[in-house]
Amino acid sequence: MNHSVMKKIVIALLIVVAILLILFIGREVAVRFFGYKPPAISESQQKKAVPVEVTLDSGESYQHVVTDQYLYFVNLDKVTVTDHNGKMKSEIEIVTSEPVVKSNGKYVIVGDIGGNNAYLIQNSELSNTVVTDGPLVDVSVNSAGYCVLVTQGDMHKRNVTVYNTKGEEQFVWNSGSFFVLSASIADNNKNIVISTLDTSDGKMKSVLSFYNISDATPIATEEYENELMAAVEIRGNNVFCVGDSKTCVYRVSGEKTSEIPYQGKTLITYKTSTANIVMAFSNSALTGKRYDIETYDLSGKQIGT
Repeated sequence: MNHSVMKKIVIALLIVVAILLILFIGREVAVRFFGYKPPAISESQQKKAVPVEVTLDSGESYQHVVTDQYLYFVNLDKVTVTDHNGKMKSEIEIVTSEPVVKSNGKYVIVGDIGGNNAYLIQNSELSNTVVTDGPLVDVSVNSAGYCVLVTQGDMHKRNVTVYNTKGEEQFVWNSGSFFVLSASIADNNKNIVISTLDTSDGKMKSVLSFYNISDATPIATEEYENELMAAVEIRGNNVFCVGDSKTCVYRVSGEKTSEIPYQGKTLITYKTSTANIVMAFSNSALTGKRYDIETYDLSGKQIGT
């Protein structure tokens, strides 16, 4: 390489550095002296998004879920149901001190964590109220309205009970020496998956147990050492088992089909459907992004970000 070519390359690099330096200085001047605020996160470019205004009580804290027909806003003493245009359909009175709410199909379940009441809502009406013997720890519901309630038992034991839409017990399971983390029932009202924590041998491991409602013996089990499988959700014939470092996908029969590692990112929240899981991760400030939102299919393939 001759001297003239090298000189041109050096000059080009100096020009690029100068441009970057000017842009950086200009941005700092705009921020410090002219009040410019750079965007913290990029805005959605989706053209079909239409804002909907819903009037709720000021000063109240609400949780919310959605179904194909309605929006549900839950606070300590009521559930406000609106259609997707924001028009109120009903207000359902409840009594809770720490509500948790989940939805599936046309059903919504609201549980009072630490209390004894669980409220099953179908569309915009209260379908049934279940009163438990022990304090509630977690709740879930399938698309047929069958509820799974996890309650605190003696000492550290937790019970898992399945109720039909009339509030009748269909399945009862006691954790024994295990600590129940989460439970879910399939839309066929037969298959149940329970995630528990086992520390009996001095090590932490999560145990996934796959049951049929007609038998107290599991049809399959899976263990994960040093992994907290904090949530399980059955969607269709598939089970999403959400852990602290990865999400695993199973069939309701206990066959593992895929695994989605987080690759060092921290999971903030997630949503599942019959075909996908969407997960929101916190990201390092060094990347210039606050969050990553990623979508995966049942095979563990990333299909959107």
